[in-house]
Amino acid sequence: MSELSKSETTREALDLPELMERIRVRAEERRANSVVNTAAILARVLAGNGAGPIMPAPVAATDFSLQPRFETRDNYRVEDFLCFNDHIFVRNAYRGILQREPDDTGFAQYLEALRSGRLNKLDILARLRYSPEGRARNVFVAGLKGAQWRRLYRVPVLGYLLELSVGLIRLPKLLASVRQLEAHTAAQDERLAAYINEKAHSLAQQITEMAQNVTAQLAETRESEQRIAQLNQQQLKALFREQRELTEDQNRLKTEITHFRNDTENKFKAHTLADEIQLEKHQELQEFVAKQIVEKLQRTRAELVLQEQRFAGLSVANQAVSSGAARDTVADTPSAMDLLYVALEDQFRGTRDHIQEALRVYLPILQKANVTSEILDVGCGRGEWLELLKAEGYKAYGIDVNRISVGQCRESDVDAQEADALAHLRSLANDSLNCITAFHFVEHVSLEELVSFVDQALRVLRPGAILILETPNPENLIVGSCNFYFDPTHRNPLPPLTMKCILESRGFDRLEELELHPMLEERLKGSDEITQRFNALFYGAMDYAIVAHKI
Repeated sequence: MSELSKSETTREALDLPELMERIRVRAEERRANSVVNTAAILARVLAGNGAGPIMPAPVAATDFSLQPRFETRDNYRVEDFLCFNDHIFVRNAYRGILQREPDDTGFAQYLEALRSGRLNKLDILARLRYSPEGRARNVFVAGLKGAQWRRLYRVPVLGYLLELSVGLIRLPKLLASVRQLEAHTAAQDERLAAYINEKAHSLAQQITEMAQNVTAQLAETRESEQRIAQLNQQQLKALFREQRELTEDQNRLKTEITHFRNDTENKFKAHTLADEIQLEKHQELQEFVAKQIVEKLQRTRAELVLQEQRFAGLSVANQAVSSGAARDTVADTPSAMDLLYVALEDQFRGTRDHIQEALRVYLPILQKANVTSEILDVGCGRGEWLELLKAEGYKAYGIDVNRISVGQCRESDVDAQEADALAHLRSLANDSLNCITAFHFVEHVSLEELVSFVDQALRVLRPGAILILETPNPENLIVGSCNFYFDPTHRNPLPPLTMKCILESRGFDRLEELELHPMLEERLKGSDEITQRFNALFYGAMDYAIVAHKI
């Protein structure tokens, strides 16, 4: 009432657009506060439930609206449209008067004019009704004819005075409308809050039920995994027994073959040269028996391969679901890849004596660098380099991920550990080694792993220490196009310039390149430039080494 009295005493200075703007702002604040409070209530309900991050089941969609439903017909009253607000009002005005959905352009223009206060609802209804399309539709709207006089408000000066006079006359009704709007908004807020509380309660119940179901499913899954783990352990033990029996049978068969051959040779030696017919029969018998033995050996080997495949597949499945004890049992058994890589190394790497003789080229490098101890060989393989260093009085140890290769090293009485290269280097202290060697290691790892290996090597080496890397030389076309891929575990060939760039960019200095193992016997004879170029490309060094120093 104080505001109304103040308005009556200062009516001459009252600005009607300012009053309308204040009314609109106050209504929007009321609506915003109700939305914020409702959102806060929903957040507290959801946050207070301790069911964890489990998504609730989808809730059936229900129609809920704070505005009445609009029905199209042939005649209306102005009040049929004024009960709607904002974009719903504009859409229903189009549907009722023009009997169609609003077009994008007209909808955006009228909605912007309504929100800015430039036009009110009666202005929009009048413009739609008395537009050419509205006249063609000829929908009757009771109480709208008087709205045409509102066009006079657009006349300069006179329109402003006229609108001001009408606003002053209608001021008490406007204030009553504001109070009515506040009461209506409060009622809508209560309705919305009741709806949200009901849905929140329903959602909390669904979340609780889902959490109980998930807990029961997890318990059932854990019980199933335990049963599967027990079954896999039993199958693993059976496979171990079968593999051990097959190995024993193979060893026993080899022993029998050896005894049989020795006995046969002794018997043949006892025969005289005159007994050629009997000797020929014995030879035929020996060939027949040898053929049978070879066939039995092949069958035994095939059975062993099948057992290895079954064992490898079962080990992978068991590791996914079994307990820690089962994983420890599998970890003690060589994998099929370990067996395959050892076979590839035996086939293509060369004999132990040949490799040791080729590795002697690095001994002068160690002597020149005054390195006698704290040497690490990464990817030590069968341990030829470690054996050579031990024989020459150096103290070194090696690491390899192949369990069979590590076992061969230990049988040769050299220090070797089963470990991953990057993991082992990360476990070492700074400036703790005098030398790191890695022969035919870098071509097995990705570029990211190679850079990490170089960085870790630089960290653990002492100042003045050396890093020696040997790898196939792709500048030899036979190596780069064929021999490099004899080992299917090779990733990419690394040219010498690439290796130098990587080492220099990561901090190593004083790089020395060694060209190793040229194919001298296959080279063409001749001293002309074409022949020399051909020999360099096809029969040049098959391997190369980079000796890098830490500053």
